[in-house]
Amino acid sequence: MTGLIITGVVFSLLAVLLFCSVFVEASFEEEFSARIGFLFLHYRLLPRPEEKPTGPKIQKKEKPAPEKKPSKIKELFHQKGLGGFLELLKAFTRVAYTGAKKLLSHTVVRKLSLDLTVGGDDAAQTALNYGRACGAVSTALTALLSVANCKERNVTVAPDFQKGENRVRFRVRATVRLFFLFSAALSALTGFIKVYLKYGKKSGHPDQKEKAVL
Repeated sequence: MTGLIITGVVFSLLAVLLFCSVFVEASFEEEFSARIGFLFLHYRLLPRPEEKPTGPKIQKKEKPAPEKKPSKIKELFHQKGLGGFLELLKAFTRVAYTGAKKLLSHTVVRKLSLDLTVGGDDAAQTALNYGRACGAVSTALTALLSVANCKERNVTVAPDFQKGENRVRFRVRATVRLFFLFSAALSALTGFIKVYLKYGKKSGHPDQKEKAVL
C-alpha cells in the first residue's frame, strides 16, 4: 500500500513538472548572450565562462586511433553520390522543420524587442540597405508570428543618413511547457531514426543487392 502511495506521489509530481514552463532568454547588443531556465534552475548558454587553468597538464603518449568503419551515411554518399546525400539531407530537413514548427506552435514569446539602425557609405546605399533590412525583418516576423504566440513586441527599423552606422539591439524571452518540449523532441528523434533506418538499408553492399535480384 505504501509503495502505491509513493508511486502515485512520484507520478503526480512528474505530471506537475511536465506542465511547468521552460524559459529561454536571448539578447544581442555588443555580443550575443543566451540563457535557459526551469523553475529555480538557470544555465547560461552564451557566452561560455572561461576555463580556469588547473595546473600543468601531463602529456600522455598518444595511441594510434583504431580504424573506424564508415557510417551508413558515408556509405550512402559513396554509393549514391551527391544526389543520394542531398536526398538524405532533404529528408532530415523535413523532419527538423516539422519538429521545430510543432514546438513553436506551443511556444509563447513573452517579449520581443528589436531596435535596428541601418547605415551605408552614402544616402543611396543607406536607403538600399534600409529597404533590405525592412524586408528581412518583415519576413522573419511573419514566419515567427504565424506559428508562435507573441504577447508583446516592439520592433523598430530606422535609417541613419547622418553617420551611416549600423546598430542592433535585440532581446527575446520565450516560454514553452516541458511536456511540449519533450513531445517535440521525441517526435523529431523518432523521425530521424526512421529516416536513418530507411536510407541505411539503401546503403547495403551492391553485390548483396544484385544477389537478391537474381
